Amino acid sequence: MTHTMIKPSLFEIENEWDGEHVRIVTAGELDLATSPQLEQEMRAVLARGAKRVTIDMTKLTFVDSSGLRVLIGLYERSTQDGWELALTPPSEQARAVFRISGAEEHLPFISDLDDVSERAEAVNKVEIMDRAQGDREEDPPVMEESLG
Repeated sequence: MTHTMIKPSLFEIENEWDGEHVRIVTAGELDLATSPQLEQEMRAVLARGAKRVTIDMTKLTFVDSSGLRVLIGLYERSTQDGWELALTPPSEQARAVFRISGAEEHLPFISDLDDVSERAEAVNKVEIMDRAQGDREEDPPVMEESLG
């Protein structure tokens, strides 16, 4: 009798909050066995009110088509539901599934985490300016006085 042992996938996930922005740090293998963990984590952070989510994949060593499917689904959901998703690229080895599938061109990859901070600051400045302009009464018309 032959026994086949399937090695469980190693996957770690944690999140870091900064206001309405959450950074989800993933490590290990994002595959058929672990994709449901990422989906569950995303449901939890969105239920807590996250408006911007960055999935940091720099520590992923492997991504299969199941992981890719979850990320594509999250991106579609973000565009439909009005929250922002950003992805940091995984290691070269794990990036193959994105290149082969063509998804690398269509998913919201950023070059590094500084991009997220800069984008968040820019969005906050625009929102503050919009609110200030909305609250401000229209300036009264300027009347020129005639001298004569």
